[in-house]
Amino acid sequence: MASTSHLNTLFIGHHRLHFESLDSTNNYLKELIGKKDVQEGLVVTADYQTSGRGQIGNTWASEPGVNLLMSVFFKPHYLNASHSFYFNMSVCLAVADTLNFFHAGFQVKWPNDILFDGKKVCGILIENSLMGKNIQHSVVGIGVNVNQNIFDKNTNKATSLRQILGHEVEMRYFTNKVLEMLEKRYHQLQRDRYGLLQDYFAFLYGYKQTVAAFINGKKVMATIIDVLADGHLKAEINGKTELFQFKEISFEL
Repeated sequence: MASTSHLNTLFIGHHRLHFESLDSTNNYLKELIGKKDVQEGLVVTADYQTSGRGQIGNTWASEPGVNLLMSVFFKPHYLNASHSFYFNMSVCLAVADTLNFFHAGFQVKWPNDILFDGKKVCGILIENSLMGKNIQHSVVGIGVNVNQNIFDKNTNKATSLRQILGHEVEMRYFTNKVLEMLEKRYHQLQRDRYGLLQDYFAFLYGYKQTVAAFINGKKVMATIIDVLADGHLKAEINGKTELFQFKEISFEL
């Protein structure tokens, strides 16, 4: 069981499981949920993932032992599936809050990445299970480049908190800060979704700004004007407003 010292939360992270290596923290947590009753707020971390996954099947590569590889279990029963992206917003904002605590300038890239100066620092994978029209439970996978200093030469669009700050960050302190921000934003999700949405827009890359994007391999200039509760992105392209699902539009960094 990993240490929870200096953790200031009501329930998130009070129970943790840590492993040197897993295929995926999300996979492990989902398998655990299938075998036993799991308490909300359980955290699974690993030093290394052999099959880390990103949004819609993308892979997440990480150097062993230097980054945050974590999954957290939530039960947002009150949230209708058609409003599920509010939960995504709360998670993205929590990670952005944490990173901006250390250094200003981090942004959210729709749907689930965190950027600094156009380079990816964090990827988030949220897997929801439904009961009727509502979310039964959620497994939230978070991968943050914390202390990695060397990246594959083909990964020129990635950076780490260490590279930005110029020094290493104590991992337990960073992890606890993420968990505290997750709980703070989770409570906001329950009581103030309008405020959550406005905060999300304040950190959203391309919101009310014209940026380069790709649609079906074609480069266009797009301006994000809204993100809907179900996750659809509304953007203005060549004077026309269009609606996009995940993977239908990507943004050039």
